Amino acid sequence: MRLASTSDQTSLELTITGYEFPRRRTRTDPPDWDANWLVIDGRVALPTGEQWSFRAPCLTTWEAENLGAWLGAAASATSTDLPAQDFTEPELWLDLVAVAGDLLTIAVRLAHGAAVPLQRERASSAGVTVSLAIHRNELRAAASAWAVEVRRFPVR
Repeated sequence: MRLASTSDQTSLELTITGYEFPRRRTRTDPPDWDANWLVIDGRVALPTGEQWSFRAPCLTTWEAENLGAWLGAAASATSTDLPAQDFTEPELWLDLVAVAGDLLTIAVRLAHGAAVPLQRERASSAGVTVSLAIHRNELRAAASAWAVEVRRFPVR
């Protein structure tokens, strides 16, 4: 899935590369959290030309599904009343911060394992927040692409 700002060269790409523990046996009662962690590959580009990538087991299968639902809800939002999307691990955080007609602005915080490489060494790193101005239709397309990605890695 790729989120690219229409106002500058800021972009964020997220890809699910697999389960953190692909051979782990699962149990359903209670759900096996360890069996449901997903490894996410990310690429970030800023208008300054700075780029970095990361690989981290930072979303569960449930959280990946929630991210898709959040993106879809953001694409349909008429105000910024949508709650921010956070996850168990603090690498990613998204917030709809502005709605101007069909242009939506999403703030994405990338911290810890997803932060700029020099910041990763600091355990208390707040990371960096990037702003993405995205047209509704592009956000809907990204939500659809993410849904396809998530279907490849069902809850186990």
